[in-house]
Amino acid sequence: MSFYKLYPRNLDAEEKLVNELGISRMLARLFTNRGIIDPEEGRKFLEGDLSDLQSPWDLKGMDEAVSLVAKNIRQKEPILIHGDYDADGITGTALLMGFLKEAGATADYYIPHRVEEGYGLSVKGLEKGKQFGASLVLTVDCGCGSPNEVELANRMGMTVVVTDHHMVGDEMPAGAVIVNPQQPGCSYKFKELSGVGVAYRFICALAEELGTKVRQESFLDLVAIGSVGDVVPLISENRILVREGLARINSHARPGLMALLIRARIKEGSLSSRDISFGIAPRLNSAGRLKSADLSVDLLMAGPDNADALAEKLEELNRRRQNIEEKIRHEITGLLSRQPSLLENNHLLMSSYDWHPGVIGLTAGRLADTFRMPVFLVAFKEDGTGRGSARTKSGPDIFGVLRDCSPLLDSYGGHPRAGGFQVNKEKLPEFEACLDKIYNEAGDFEPDKVLLDAELSLDDVNESLYRDIKLLAPFGEGNSEPRFLLRGVRWDNVDTVGNGKHLRGFVSNGGSRVKALGFGQSERMDEIEPGSIYDLAVTVDEDKWQGNSCLYLKVRDFGSFKAGVENGGIIDVRGIGEKIAYIGNVVSQARGSAVLVRIMKQADYWKERLNGIPGIKISGVSRDKTGTQGVLYVHSYMDLPDDLEAEEILLLYPPPSLDHFRHSLYKNSPRVHLLFGEQETRWEELFQSVIFPSEEDLRRIHERSTEEFNNRKFRRSEFLEIQKHFPDRNIKAATMEAAIRVFMELGVITDCGDGMYNMARIEYCRFEDSSIFESFKTQRKAFEYVKKMLPPGGRLESLDLIMEVGS
Repeated sequence: MSFYKLYPRNLDAEEKLVNELGISRMLARLFTNRGIIDPEEGRKFLEGDLSDLQSPWDLKGMDEAVSLVAKNIRQKEPILIHGDYDADGITGTALLMGFLKEAGATADYYIPHRVEEGYGLSVKGLEKGKQFGASLVLTVDCGCGSPNEVELANRMGMTVVVTDHHMVGDEMPAGAVIVNPQQPGCSYKFKELSGVGVAYRFICALAEELGTKVRQESFLDLVAIGSVGDVVPLISENRILVREGLARINSHARPGLMALLIRARIKEGSLSSRDISFGIAPRLNSAGRLKSADLSVDLLMAGPDNADALAEKLEELNRRRQNIEEKIRHEITGLLSRQPSLLENNHLLMSSYDWHPGVIGLTAGRLADTFRMPVFLVAFKEDGTGRGSARTKSGPDIFGVLRDCSPLLDSYGGHPRAGGFQVNKEKLPEFEACLDKIYNEAGDFEPDKVLLDAELSLDDVNESLYRDIKLLAPFGEGNSEPRFLLRGVRWDNVDTVGNGKHLRGFVSNGGSRVKALGFGQSERMDEIEPGSIYDLAVTVDEDKWQGNSCLYLKVRDFGSFKAGVENGGIIDVRGIGEKIAYIGNVVSQARGSAVLVRIMKQADYWKERLNGIPGIKISGVSRDKTGTQGVLYVHSYMDLPDDLEAEEILLLYPPPSLDHFRHSLYKNSPRVHLLFGEQETRWEELFQSVIFPSEEDLRRIHERSTEEFNNRKFRRSEFLEIQKHFPDRNIKAATMEAAIRVFMELGVITDCGDGMYNMARIEYCRFEDSSIFESFKTQRKAFEYVKKMLPPGGRLESLDLIMEVGS
């Protein structure tokens, strides 16, 4: 199970978003988890449209680029569009081709062969441009890393206009007009546009310059596919562009996309960003990985007559790609299982002459996910030239790593988490030494924790929650689908479906029961034991079938309680129906646990219930010096030893005050499990009304006792019997003991000696003059703070936060 952590709360920001936007507390929390704390930013997130985009003219180089291209269009001079072989470059090429053709330009395109030519501006592409008679080369998704090729194009008599979005290196093409938000001196605020996104902003400016009637909005479908396919952050302008593009596809898909939707088994009108990631983009990419990306560009520009035939060819290439990628991945994982020492470094570099260079990027990504470390894979040709792909989920910036090793590389490029490079076989040992040096100097970097948005109970999985989730779509990089934590639930009626690939069943907590699916997790079937309790990392989705719908859980991961719990966290499992099993799971895995209750009688009860549970050793001393795994201490809040230490603290009753958390027991940031529910909270309220009587109860007791003991002495036992006169009140012997303490402090009752007492004739008692009574009020007020800070469903994850707010 991965290491999970709940996002830290920002209660002030949540409150502001709730009040000013009128949204739910959960949606406000999801906003703050995504860094949205300003209400205006939240409004744009929910309601932003194309009018909220910054002017395309703010992109550095846009004026000159538009002027040059507009001149070629007006003078009917040929333009060569030079794209790239991935989904971003493919869609960008189709976008520019489509717009320029409709604007009356003479245009053609070229996309380099991934294996034979590699990434960037291609010499073969320039030669095609020359043959085409192009006087201008317009790039999309490439060009900033090709200074030599730009110089060649200039010598061949061609002007180069670069539209790109990649991070720029030290050497920029000197002979090109560059439009790239990443370049120094660019005032365009949003830097995370995709390649097709930059191309779209370019045609927006070009349309304005030309005064054309071509609707640039008709190309937003391509922007959505390329942006999601290139895994750019779906925030700010990207979010607007992708949302508008998805709406266009779902209302009016172009013939080529419709043919792809059918083959990907995506229902017309329901395309999501996830469908692009796993259904559309991989199919478009398969052409460039195994053959020529021209097939995908032609499909996107196809009409009804030839779209189906092109889509079928692409489908066949995608099946081949899947088989090749799976074979490489199994080869690598098999080798690693036989030689686990290869995983001892904090990065992985592997190479082969047998791998297809078009799919190793996918393989590297999957391995980086699996092993939570940077992965570098190189596919060599017989002549010793190698093409590599790098992926990471944590650690140093991949682009920076490749830049630091660039003297050993023939070329490189990429992003912080992904990159491509070319390296000769002779340089591989030096490249490996360079990587070793970089990652050794970086030290032991902890893999990124998987952040979960909030902790839920099964009762929280409802339509209200799902409405909030849908408001956040489209999901992608930088705006992930909300992931939640469920604790203390059981798997019920589990089986496998989808040709044995997926888990299907229900999860329950002894009360509520929700359908659950674990996609691709059938191999974990043996981990599920009847009656055992698990933590689940889930997303919430809707299952529609034959006009009916229901919510279900997509189980991303499941495991034991200790796995995935960070030190110092509050684990809210109130309302769980399997307390004994839960306590057993927690205690058996820890070196020292404490179960806390309110009074000694409850402690004795729970000792008896937990005695004999496998894996639990109940200790009679305050601290087990051996630190034995499974040792358990059971105490009431009233008798906590000062030297008690525990990794896990399980609160079966609410503490009477937040001051409880100042006990030395919490000094080492243990995990704190909240197991009390409404019943235990109500018990504490009644208990406090007994031992800390209200002013109204004290007045009634005073009136009755004055009447009962008028002009005579009485014994303490006689005073305690007064309680029987109040059958309608929660007045017990302990209440009478508390009352006599207050009365004696105020002089209402005096001790005559020999076990006898006297009642003074006082008509009206000023209870506010009693320090004992004031302490009662303080105690009851302290518990009101407890209820405020730890309400059912409140789920504060930090003791520090509770203490800060409570104080």
